[in-house]
Amino acid sequence: MAKKRFTDAEIWDKKWFRKLSPTGKLLWNYLKDKCDNAGVLDFDDVIASTYIGLKVSKEDALTLFGDRVVEIQEDKLYISSFCDFQYGELSEKCNPHKAIIKTLKRYDLYGKTQGTLAGTLGSRVEEQEQEQEQEQKQEQEQEQKQNIYQTAATVLEKWNSLPLKKAKAQSPKTLRDVAQVYVFKEHFGIEGNLQAFINYSNVINSDDYWYSMKFSLVEFLGSSKTIKFYPDEFDATDFEDKKILKYRPRYASRAQVVQENLLAMEFTENDFT
Repeated sequence: MAKKRFTDAEIWDKKWFRKLSPTGKLLWNYLKDKCDNAGVLDFDDVIASTYIGLKVSKEDALTLFGDRVVEIQEDKLYISSFCDFQYGELSEKCNPHKAIIKTLKRYDLYGKTQGTLAGTLGSRVEEQEQEQEQEQKQEQEQEQKQNIYQTAATVLEKWNSLPLKKAKAQSPKTLRDVAQVYVFKEHFGIEGNLQAFINYSNVINSDDYWYSMKFSLVEFLGSSKTIKFYPDEFDATDFEDKKILKYRPRYASRAQVVQENLLAMEFTENDFT
Protein backbone atom coordinates (compact mmCIF):
# COMPACT_ATOMS: atom_id res chain seq x y z
CA MET A 1 0.00 0.00 0.00
CA ALA A 2 1.36 3.38 -1.03
CA LYS A 3 2.28 5.76 1.82
CA LYS A 4 1.21 8.87 -0.10
CA ARG A 5 -1.79 9.37 -2.39
CA PHE A 6 -3.59 12.14 -4.19
CA THR A 7 -6.55 13.58 -2.34
CA ASP A 8 -9.54 15.38 -3.79
CA ALA A 9 -9.57 18.86 -2.28
CA GLU A 10 -12.94 19.56 -3.93
CA ILE A 11 -14.71 16.64 -2.30
CA TRP A 12 -16.05 18.95 0.41
CA ASP A 13 -18.00 20.79 -2.26
CA LYS A 14 -19.63 17.67 -3.65
CA LYS A 15 -23.24 17.20 -2.61
CA TRP A 16 -23.06 13.45 -1.93
CA PHE A 17 -20.14 14.00 0.48
CA ARG A 18 -21.68 17.04 2.22
CA LYS A 19 -24.81 15.03 2.98
CA LEU A 20 -22.83 12.38 4.87
CA SER A 21 -22.79 12.34 8.65
CA PRO A 22 -19.45 12.94 10.39
CA THR A 23 -19.17 9.18 10.83
CA GLY A 24 -19.83 8.65 7.11
CA LYS A 25 -17.10 11.17 6.16
CA LEU A 26 -14.61 9.44 8.45
CA LEU A 27 -15.55 6.06 7.00
CA TRP A 28 -14.97 7.29 3.44
CA ASN A 29 -11.54 8.62 4.31
CA TYR A 30 -10.72 5.38 6.11
CA LEU A 31 -11.64 3.32 3.04
CA LYS A 32 -9.62 5.34 0.54
CA ASP A 33 -6.60 5.50 2.86
CA LYS A 34 -6.55 1.85 3.89
CA CYS A 35 -7.29 0.22 0.52
CA ASP A 36 -4.45 -1.23 -1.59
CA ASN A 37 -3.03 0.43 -4.70
CA ALA A 38 -5.91 -0.92 -6.78
CA GLY A 39 -8.65 0.35 -4.46
CA VAL A 40 -9.37 -3.04 -2.89
CA LEU A 41 -9.80 -3.45 0.88
CA ASP A 42 -10.40 -6.37 3.23
CA PHE A 43 -13.01 -4.84 5.49
CA ASP A 44 -13.31 -5.75 9.16
CA ASP A 45 -16.02 -4.05 11.22
CA VAL A 46 -14.07 -4.22 14.47
CA ILE A 47 -10.80 -2.87 13.04
CA ALA A 48 -12.56 -0.07 11.12
CA SER A 49 -14.54 0.96 14.22
CA THR A 50 -11.34 0.97 16.30
CA TYR A 51 -9.48 3.25 13.85
CA ILE A 52 -12.38 5.65 13.39
CA GLY A 53 -13.41 5.68 17.04
CA LEU A 54 -17.06 5.16 16.16
CA LYS A 55 -19.06 2.03 15.37
CA VAL A 56 -19.23 1.37 11.64
CA SER A 57 -20.09 -1.70 9.56
CA LYS A 58 -19.70 -3.13 6.08
CA GLU A 59 -23.38 -2.35 5.45
CA ASP A 60 -22.61 1.34 6.13
CA ALA A 61 -19.88 1.29 3.48
CA LEU A 62 -22.17 -0.35 0.93
CA THR A 63 -25.19 1.88 1.53
CA LEU A 64 -23.76 5.33 2.29
CA PHE A 65 -21.63 5.71 -0.84
CA GLY A 66 -23.83 4.25 -3.54
CA ASP A 67 -21.92 2.54 -6.35
CA ARG A 68 -18.67 4.21 -5.26
CA VAL A 69 -18.03 1.22 -2.99
CA VAL A 70 -18.98 -2.31 -3.99
CA GLU A 71 -18.41 -5.74 -2.48
CA ILE A 72 -16.46 -7.93 -4.91
CA GLN A 73 -16.10 -10.88 -2.54
CA GLU A 74 -17.25 -11.58 0.98
CA ASP A 75 -15.88 -8.78 3.20
CA LYS A 76 -13.72 -7.48 0.34
CA LEU A 77 -14.63 -3.98 -0.85
CA TYR A 78 -13.60 -2.00 -3.91
CA ILE A 79 -13.62 1.78 -4.42
CA SER A 80 -14.75 1.98 -8.03
CA SER A 81 -13.39 5.47 -8.74
CA PHE A 82 -10.05 4.97 -6.99
CA CYS A 83 -7.86 4.02 -9.97
CA ASP A 84 -9.33 6.66 -12.28
CA PHE A 85 -8.61 9.36 -9.72
CA GLN A 86 -5.15 8.16 -8.68
CA TYR A 87 -3.69 7.08 -12.04
CA GLY A 88 -5.94 8.22 -14.84
CA GLU A 89 -5.88 5.75 -17.74
CA LEU A 90 -4.02 2.56 -16.85
CA SER A 91 -1.52 1.13 -19.34
CA GLU A 92 -0.05 -2.36 -19.39
CA LYS A 93 3.11 -0.83 -20.86
CA CYS A 94 3.63 1.23 -17.69
CA ASN A 95 5.59 -0.73 -15.10
CA PRO A 96 4.01 0.95 -12.02
CA HIS A 97 0.58 0.09 -13.46
CA LYS A 98 1.28 -3.61 -14.03
CA ALA A 99 0.76 -4.67 -10.40
CA ILE A 100 -2.44 -2.64 -10.23
CA ILE A 101 -3.77 -4.16 -13.45
CA LYS A 102 -2.89 -7.63 -12.18
CA THR A 103 -4.98 -7.04 -9.05
CA LEU A 104 -7.90 -5.67 -11.06
CA LYS A 105 -7.83 -8.63 -13.43
CA ARG A 106 -7.79 -11.02 -10.49
CA TYR A 107 -11.21 -9.70 -9.48
CA ASP A 108 -12.43 -9.16 -13.05
CA LEU A 109 -12.41 -5.37 -12.55
CA TYR A 110 -9.96 -4.28 -15.22
CA GLY A 111 -11.50 -2.05 -17.86
CA LYS A 112 -14.72 -1.55 -15.91
CA THR A 113 -15.88 2.02 -15.41
CA GLN A 114 -17.74 3.13 -12.32
CA GLY A 115 -20.99 3.27 -14.28
CA THR A 116 -20.75 -0.25 -15.64
CA LEU A 117 -19.15 -1.69 -12.53
CA ALA A 118 -22.24 -1.55 -10.37
CA GLY A 119 -24.25 -3.37 -13.01
CA THR A 120 -21.48 -5.88 -13.58
CA LEU A 121 -21.08 -6.60 -9.88
CA GLY A 122 -24.83 -6.67 -9.49
CA SER A 123 -24.96 -9.31 -12.20
CA ARG A 124 -22.13 -11.17 -10.49
CA VAL A 125 -24.05 -11.18 -7.23
CA GLU A 126 -27.07 -12.53 -9.07
CA GLU A 127 -24.89 -15.17 -10.69
CA GLN A 128 -23.47 -16.14 -7.29
CA GLU A 129 -26.99 -16.38 -5.88
CA GLN A 130 -28.06 -18.48 -8.86
CA GLU A 131 -25.01 -20.70 -8.38
CA GLN A 132 -25.87 -21.13 -4.71
CA GLU A 133 -29.46 -21.96 -5.61
CA GLN A 134 -28.21 -24.42 -8.22
CA GLU A 135 -25.89 -26.04 -5.67
CA GLN A 136 -28.75 -26.31 -3.19
CA LYS A 137 -30.95 -27.79 -5.89
CA GLN A 138 -28.26 -30.31 -6.80
CA GLU A 139 -27.84 -31.25 -3.14
CA GLN A 140 -31.58 -31.73 -2.82
CA GLU A 141 -31.67 -33.80 -6.00
CA GLN A 142 -28.75 -35.89 -4.76
CA GLU A 143 -30.51 -36.46 -1.44
CA GLN A 144 -33.69 -37.37 -3.31
CA LYS A 145 -31.76 -39.82 -5.50
CA GLN A 146 -30.23 -41.45 -2.42
CA ASN A 147 -33.68 -41.81 -0.89
CA ILE A 148 -35.00 -43.32 -4.11
CA TYR A 149 -32.06 -45.75 -4.25
CA GLN A 150 -32.76 -46.85 -0.69
CA THR A 151 -36.43 -47.27 -1.52
CA ALA A 152 -35.56 -49.12 -4.72
CA ALA A 153 -33.48 -51.58 -2.72
CA THR A 154 -36.47 -52.25 -0.44
CA VAL A 155 -38.78 -52.58 -3.43
CA LEU A 156 -36.44 -55.00 -5.17
CA GLU A 157 -36.06 -57.10 -2.04
CA LYS A 158 -39.85 -57.33 -1.67
CA TRP A 159 -40.34 -58.21 -5.33
CA ASN A 160 -37.80 -61.02 -5.14
CA SER A 161 -39.41 -62.38 -1.97
CA LEU A 162 -42.80 -62.95 -3.66
CA PRO A 163 -43.74 -66.17 -5.50
CA LEU A 164 -43.52 -64.66 -8.98
CA LYS A 165 -42.52 -67.71 -10.96
CA LYS A 166 -44.69 -66.64 -13.84
CA ALA A 167 -43.23 -63.15 -13.83
CA LYS A 168 -39.89 -62.33 -15.39
CA ALA A 169 -36.94 -62.63 -13.03
CA GLN A 170 -35.37 -59.41 -11.83
CA SER A 171 -31.66 -59.40 -11.00
CA PRO A 172 -30.45 -57.34 -8.00
CA LYS A 173 -27.79 -55.94 -10.31
CA THR A 174 -30.44 -53.75 -11.95
CA LEU A 175 -31.00 -51.56 -8.88
CA ARG A 176 -30.14 -48.47 -10.92
CA ASP A 177 -32.84 -49.35 -13.46
CA VAL A 178 -35.32 -49.90 -10.66
CA ALA A 179 -34.50 -46.51 -9.15
CA GLN A 180 -34.92 -44.79 -12.51
CA VAL A 181 -38.40 -46.19 -13.18
CA TYR A 182 -39.57 -46.08 -9.56
CA VAL A 183 -40.22 -42.35 -9.97
CA PHE A 184 -43.21 -43.22 -12.20
CA LYS A 185 -44.94 -44.93 -9.27
CA GLU A 186 -43.30 -42.98 -6.43
CA HIS A 187 -46.50 -41.06 -5.68
CA PHE A 188 -48.11 -44.32 -4.51
CA GLY A 189 -45.55 -44.49 -1.72
CA ILE A 190 -43.52 -47.53 -0.79
CA GLU A 191 -46.48 -49.21 0.95
CA GLY A 192 -48.66 -48.70 -2.09
CA ASN A 193 -46.04 -50.23 -4.38
CA LEU A 194 -45.48 -53.22 -2.11
CA GLN A 195 -49.23 -53.84 -1.95
CA ALA A 196 -49.40 -53.66 -5.75
CA PHE A 197 -46.72 -56.37 -5.96
CA ILE A 198 -48.74 -58.56 -3.60
CA ASN A 199 -51.92 -58.01 -5.63
CA TYR A 200 -50.08 -58.89 -8.83
CA SER A 201 -48.54 -61.98 -7.26
CA ASN A 202 -51.91 -63.15 -5.97
CA VAL A 203 -53.54 -62.73 -9.37
CA ILE A 204 -50.97 -64.51 -11.52
CA ASN A 205 -50.50 -67.34 -9.03
CA SER A 206 -54.18 -68.02 -8.42
CA ASP A 207 -56.37 -70.54 -10.23
CA ASP A 208 -59.24 -68.10 -9.90
CA TYR A 209 -57.86 -65.72 -12.53
CA TRP A 210 -56.85 -66.05 -16.09
CA TYR A 211 -54.66 -62.96 -16.09
CA SER A 212 -51.10 -64.02 -16.90
CA MET A 213 -49.30 -61.00 -18.36
CA LYS A 214 -45.65 -61.20 -17.35
CA PHE A 215 -43.68 -58.24 -16.04
CA SER A 216 -40.20 -57.78 -14.70
CA LEU A 217 -39.98 -55.36 -11.79
CA VAL A 218 -38.68 -52.60 -14.09
CA GLU A 219 -41.53 -53.22 -16.52
CA PHE A 220 -44.06 -53.33 -13.69
CA LEU A 221 -42.94 -49.96 -12.32
CA GLY A 222 -42.67 -48.35 -15.73
CA SER A 223 -45.91 -49.57 -17.28
CA SER A 224 -49.27 -47.82 -17.08
CA LYS A 225 -50.92 -51.24 -17.47
CA THR A 226 -50.04 -52.13 -13.88
CA ILE A 227 -51.92 -49.21 -12.31
CA LYS A 228 -54.87 -51.56 -11.83
CA PHE A 229 -52.88 -53.50 -9.20
CA TYR A 230 -52.38 -50.46 -6.97
CA PRO A 231 -54.51 -49.58 -3.93
CA ASP A 232 -57.78 -47.77 -4.74
CA GLU A 233 -57.49 -49.15 -8.29
CA PHE A 234 -57.33 -52.87 -7.60
CA ASP A 235 -60.44 -54.97 -8.06
CA ALA A 236 -59.86 -58.71 -8.25
CA THR A 237 -62.99 -59.22 -10.35
CA ASP A 238 -61.36 -57.26 -13.16
CA PHE A 239 -59.06 -60.21 -13.74
CA GLU A 240 -61.78 -62.84 -14.01
CA ASP A 241 -62.93 -64.08 -17.38
CA LYS A 242 -66.61 -63.12 -17.36
CA LYS A 243 -67.45 -65.85 -19.89
CA ILE A 244 -65.85 -68.63 -17.87
CA LEU A 245 -67.48 -69.95 -14.74
CA LYS A 246 -65.88 -71.90 -11.94
CA TYR A 247 -65.24 -74.98 -14.10
CA ARG A 248 -61.87 -74.13 -15.55
CA PRO A 249 -58.53 -75.79 -14.85
CA ARG A 250 -55.66 -73.36 -14.58
CA TYR A 251 -53.74 -74.45 -17.68
CA ALA A 252 -56.68 -75.51 -19.86
CA SER A 253 -57.21 -73.87 -23.21
CA ARG A 254 -60.15 -71.53 -23.62
CA ALA A 255 -61.91 -74.07 -25.92
CA GLN A 256 -61.53 -76.84 -23.33
CA VAL A 257 -62.95 -74.66 -20.57
CA VAL A 258 -65.94 -73.61 -22.65
CA GLN A 259 -66.62 -77.23 -23.56
CA GLU A 260 -66.39 -78.33 -19.92
CA ASN A 261 -68.76 -75.58 -18.84
CA LEU A 262 -71.29 -76.57 -21.47
CA LEU A 263 -71.15 -80.19 -20.32
CA ALA A 264 -71.64 -79.08 -16.72
CA MET A 265 -74.73 -77.04 -17.47
CA GLU A 266 -78.23 -78.50 -17.18
CA PHE A 267 -80.32 -77.90 -20.29
CA THR A 268 -84.11 -77.90 -20.67
CA GLU A 269 -86.32 -78.06 -23.73
CA ASN A 270 -87.00 -74.34 -23.38
CA ASP A 271 -83.34 -73.66 -24.16
CA PHE A 272 -83.88 -74.86 -27.72
CA THR A 273 -87.18 -73.15 -28.58
